Amino acid sequence: MSRERQSVTRALWGNPRTSAVLASTAAPVAALGQRPASTGAVRRIAVAPPSGRCATVWAHVRLARAETLLAFVGTFVGAGLVGFEGPSALVVAVAASNMLLSSASMMFNDWHDVEEDRINRPDRPIPSGQVPRDRALVMSATLYVVALVVAVIAGLPFGLGAAAVIGLSIIYTWRLKAIPVLGHGVTALLSGYPLLCWMSVARFEDSVYLAFTAGYVVAGIGKEVVRTAADAPGDAAAGIRTVATLRGGRSANRIGAGVVAVALMVGWLPILLGDAGIAFAVALTLGTIAALMFGVPRLSGPPRESSRQLIFLARAIMVLLVLAVTVDLVRAGWSLF
Repeated sequence: MSRERQSVTRALWGNPRTSAVLASTAAPVAALGQRPASTGAVRRIAVAPPSGRCATVWAHVRLARAETLLAFVGTFVGAGLVGFEGPSALVVAVAASNMLLSSASMMFNDWHDVEEDRINRPDRPIPSGQVPRDRALVMSATLYVVALVVAVIAGLPFGLGAAAVIGLSIIYTWRLKAIPVLGHGVTALLSGYPLLCWMSVARFEDSVYLAFTAGYVVAGIGKEVVRTAADAPGDAAAGIRTVATLRGGRSANRIGAGVVAVALMVGWLPILLGDAGIAFAVALTLGTIAALMFGVPRLSGPPRESSRQLIFLARAIMVLLVLAVTVDLVRAGWSLF
């Protein structure tokens, strides 16, 4: 360093005012070259949630949940499996009613279980404050009424079925949810209604329809049992008796996975009888392999994390089987229009 630069540096640091400015500036700059001390924890970057009208709309869509689309598609699959030959508009109306019923049930359940969700799923639209609780109740009631009206227009049997679904979903949310196993069975029946609604026109020799519907409902029971492991903290705080709160999360995962395995075995019956299509056989084979390879190892993992992974796997297998049945129906010449 030259003598002129040294003299300038001494002058700057010798002045109390400039030395304070330099010191406050040098500290952050020096910190850039230092590595932060390890705390043993993973640092997460907080990302602000989206705001504005789009975020509000998305929050309301999330309140309805993606399962409603499966109810819509499942209604068409059920009509195809029973060989329904009625007007296409009737099938569309029943599918729309079932989708609205599913959405209304989800909203009503979220409205009622807001305290549990503050613990189990605080990012859900109601506990996070994205959707007011009273609005969710109004939306649920509105969708229930619209679904019932559409079902009645489609036909008296569908109207009675929709009324039964509404009553059962409300009773489940208020009372039956706290009863282990029974509550899970009710939820599975409600989820399987898009297939069950065609029972009045089904022929009991339709092995694919009967096995697929039975397997879907049984798998739904297993999935709900597994779900109790993920919801255990909130359910325990609310005093709700579930398989996980009574027997532990790991036992709930194993019991639920065992029930799902039974559902997969039921699905093999029409294949053994030679009634199932090639797409369904391939999909069920892939689903069984996935359950063994990815599901079984999760049974010994952390209960809550394993529960979420098992639920995701069960949903993926269900969607795969629904798509496979749809492919077989199209290949067999079934067409809605």
